[in-house]
Amino acid sequence: MNAGVAERILDNVVIRELARRIDDLRLDMDRQGAHFIRHIDSDEDYEKALAAIDELTDGQELDRVEQTLLDTLCDTVERYESSAVRFKAFDERGAALTGVDLVKALMIQNGLTGTDLPEIGDKTVVSRILSGQRKLTVQMITRLSARFHIEPSAFLATVN
Repeated sequence: MNAGVAERILDNVVIRELARRIDDLRLDMDRQGAHFIRHIDSDEDYEKALAAIDELTDGQELDRVEQTLLDTLCDTVERYESSAVRFKAFDERGAALTGVDLVKALMIQNGLTGTDLPEIGDKTVVSRILSGQRKLTVQMITRLSARFHIEPSAFLATVN
């Protein structure tokens, strides 16, 4: 048997073993009332899923099974948050935010003042942006996006 065939056989064995371990883990979790891994039915399930995510992301190195579990939990939580009534008002408020609102939130979150945003300009320019007298430019948005690691589209509501 050549090395390529042996490697593919070994890969298939590893994949089958991983799938078996994931299935065993799901069965164990289901027996313990952890169906929230695949589907969230209630606020209680949601809180359990968030607690499990917190535990998995506590800084430890994850093995493949744990990483797959984390990915599954994150997908499940995302599906729940995008469809649950309790998040609808929050989503609607978030959709109504402008780029200036985002700049204000970033300033509060990071304890910044107008002089701390050279990406926009000097203190006077920042003040005018925040008061609505000026609009964010594409160049400002590009620099803010790079600094805060945010997609530029988050700011675009203010560009004419």
